[in-house]
Amino acid sequence: MMKWKDRPWMLYTIIVLAFVATGLLWRIHEDFSIDITIELLGAVITIVIIDELLVKSKRKRWNLVKNEVEYILARTINILRDDVLRNVFSFEPRVSGIRDTEQTESLIREQKDARFQELLSMPSEELLTILERGYLSKSYDGYFHHQAEDLWRILNTRYSEHLEPEVVDELLKLDLHMRDMHNNILLYNRTGEDASTRDHYRRRAGREMVFNTRYMIRSLVTLKKMGYSRITYGGEHK
Repeated sequence: MMKWKDRPWMLYTIIVLAFVATGLLWRIHEDFSIDITIELLGAVITIVIIDELLVKSKRKRWNLVKNEVEYILARTINILRDDVLRNVFSFEPRVSGIRDTEQTESLIREQKDARFQELLSMPSEELLTILERGYLSKSYDGYFHHQAEDLWRILNTRYSEHLEPEVVDELLKLDLHMRDMHNNILLYNRTGEDASTRDHYRRRAGREMVFNTRYMIRSLVTLKKMGYSRITYGGEHK
């Protein structure tokens, strides 16, 4: 895929149009047209060779770090999925009576998926109540901001350009909603105003938290479908 997406297609298009124009010029000035054709052929050969070398160099560098980048990204998403369920929604898997490790892991993944779907279909008032009685009742340590920073560091590397555009788009959405969630919680916990002002901020922050929580979960679900959930490295599950 990199082989095609890194090509300078605009430049190739211009060259093709130049050949077409040269063909039309042939009828008017044959000698001049021949000179231009020779120059264009030389340019094409040079561009193709240089382009091929650049693409091969990029592909080679990406192949060297591909497993590491994919592993780091999958690990980050996997940890975030676990933390959101466990810390924000007090999720505890039920695996009593099962001793096989693979069966246990499979059951836990199924329960996580089911819980995410429950949260996505839950009425806004009920979702906000769960947040207020659980996660928001505790001292906030800037968790979503830290996670957004970790994710941004991955996106900001030189190798992120090789990821699929759909993956990058979903990661950017996740980063945005985590940053907004962080700001929502700070607004919700805001102090110093009178009671009516504080209640206003809490109501506004509550609505925005529900919105960002839903879209954050949707991004995590989508990224899992794209393969960024079960951690693998070198073809082995971790």
